[in-house]
Amino acid sequence: MLLLEAGPADGPAAMSVPAAWLTLIGSEVDWGYATVPQAGLGGRAIVYPQGKVLGGSSSINAMAFVRGYRSALDAWEAAGGMTTCCRTTGAASTLRAATRTTAGWAGRCDRSPPQQRIRRQMPSSRLSGIGPAGALRAHGIPVAANLLGVGQNLSDHQLGGVVYSAGKPMPDGINNHGDALAALRTDPALPAPDVHILFADVPIIPPGMHGPQNGYTIRFALLNPRSRRSVRLASSDPGTAPLIDPGFLTDERDVTATLAGLRLAREIGAAQAMAEWRKEEALPGAAASTAARQHDSLRRSVGTYYHAAGTCKMGTDTAAVTDPQLRVHGIDGLRVADASVMPSLPAANTNATVLAIAERAADLITAHDL
Repeated sequence: MLLLEAGPADGPAAMSVPAAWLTLIGSEVDWGYATVPQAGLGGRAIVYPQGKVLGGSSSINAMAFVRGYRSALDAWEAAGGMTTCCRTTGAASTLRAATRTTAGWAGRCDRSPPQQRIRRQMPSSRLSGIGPAGALRAHGIPVAANLLGVGQNLSDHQLGGVVYSAGKPMPDGINNHGDALAALRTDPALPAPDVHILFADVPIIPPGMHGPQNGYTIRFALLNPRSRRSVRLASSDPGTAPLIDPGFLTDERDVTATLAGLRLAREIGAAQAMAEWRKEEALPGAAASTAARQHDSLRRSVGTYYHAAGTCKMGTDTAAVTDPQLRVHGIDGLRVADASVMPSLPAANTNATVLAIAERAADLITAHDL
C-alpha cells in the first residue's frame, strides 16, 4: 500500500499538546481555507481549517471522540447507505492517516490490484475528471465520469457560543479546553438530541469581536442541520483553493433550532451552579434580549464545528457518488472512505464515525482481494 498525503509527516509540537489545538488553526499544518461569503451570516466569510499534515484534520482537531447517534445513522440505511460499519468503537491506528474531513483534501482509496493507493479526494476527484460534466468542461477538464453529486450536499455543524467573564481567575486547562460535552434536546418532545452544549475553560472570541481575557465559554452546535451547499472548483489549477460554501443558517429551520441552542446555553450559564464563576455575560451580552437581536448575534458570531461532510455521499439515488460498499459509481476499482460519503451528519463529532467507515472500507477491500 502506498500512502500519499499532502503536507509534512510531522508538524509543530503543539500537535501533541491537547490544550494547544487552537494554535494550529492558521498554522503551517492548516490549508488556510475560508468559505465564500455566507448569505445566512450576513455575507461574512469564515475561516475553514483543514489539516495539511500526515493525518489531515484529525491531526489538528480538538480530539473529541464521540460516537454518532443511532437514529442519525439509521437514516443512512433508509437512504440506501450503510450503517453497520458505524456502530463499533474501535479504530485501527493504521487507518488514521487516511481519514480527513471533506471540504479540503480528504483521503480516498483508489484501488489498482495488486496495490492500493490513497489519494486526495475532493476537489481532487473533479480535477481527475469525476464530477458534474458541465462544471468540469467549464474548467477545461476532460470528463471521466459524469457524477452530478460530487461536491454537492456539503453539510457542517455550525457552532456558536456564549462568552462569560469570570469572577475569579480561571485555572489553566490541562486537556483540550472542552472536557464537558452534552447532547441535549431543546424541546422535550423531540425524538433525539438536537444540540451539543460544550463547556470551554477559555473565552473563545469570534473574529472581529472583543471579549474578556479571563473567562469561559458555553458553546452550542446544531446536530442535524438542514442547510446544504457545495464545494466547487475555482480553477483547474490544483493549487487554487476550492470554493467552499456550507450555507450556514440558510434554512430557516436551522435558524430556529440554533436560536433554541443559544437560549439553552444562556439558561445554563445563568444557573446558580455557575454563580461562583460567573461575573457577567460578555457575548452576546444583555443587549441580545429579543429574537431579532439574538438572530443578529448568530449572524455575526457563528462559525464551523469542523465537521464538514457529505460531498461524495453514498447511496443509490442519482445524487449519490458511491454505492453502500463505498465504490464510486461508474468507475472500476475506486472507493471513497472518509466523511464525504456520509449522506448526512451523524449527529455528533465526525472523527469516530470516519474511523469506523475506514475500518469498514478495509474489510470490503480485503474481502475483495481474498
